[in-house]
Amino acid sequence: MRSLTVSFSIFATALSLVSATEDPCSQMCSDVSGCANSKYGSYCKSWETPAVCFGLIKKSDGSICFEPTDPGCAGEPVACGVQTTMAPATTTKHTSTAFMSTTKAPMTTTTGAETTTTGAETTTTGAKTSTTGAMTSTTGAETTTTGAMTSTTGVETTTTGAKTTTTGAETTTTGAQTTTTGS
Repeated sequence: MRSLTVSFSIFATALSLVSATEDPCSQMCSDVSGCANSKYGSYCKSWETPAVCFGLIKKSDGSICFEPTDPGCAGEPVACGVQTTMAPATTTKHTSTAFMSTTKAPMTTTTGAETTTTGAETTTTGAKTSTTGAMTSTTGAETTTTGAMTSTTGVETTTTGAKTTTTGAETTTTGAQTTTTGS
């Protein structure tokens, strides 16, 4: 008799564990008229995107019907992660809340560099500058020079085979004065 009691306790524990791990679609099925007593039942179609419950349809009025047994059942499939809080099968309207949540990755915004020179005066005296085969590339940068005065006195400047590429850049020069003396 004692072993029968132990066996029954183990069976009851296993049965409660199985019912506790039942998927949400099966739980909703037991609350929907036509699904609870059908030979089909409902289960989560996890291979679909998004995962939906087999046969459970949410009508436009918010109620849930079971498509295999209800020819007038039309609407949107119910997602597996939706849990209803409706009364047993006699009700037609219910409230549902999602218990699955998603987290969106943080958004990163990168803006091109903006360079502004205002009223700067540059003076170079007696310097020799040579650029050979240099490539300069500016992409997406905005450069604004306002009222800048540049003076070069007694300078030899040689630029040989230089390639300058500016892509998508906005360059504005306002009121700038450039003077080259004694080259």
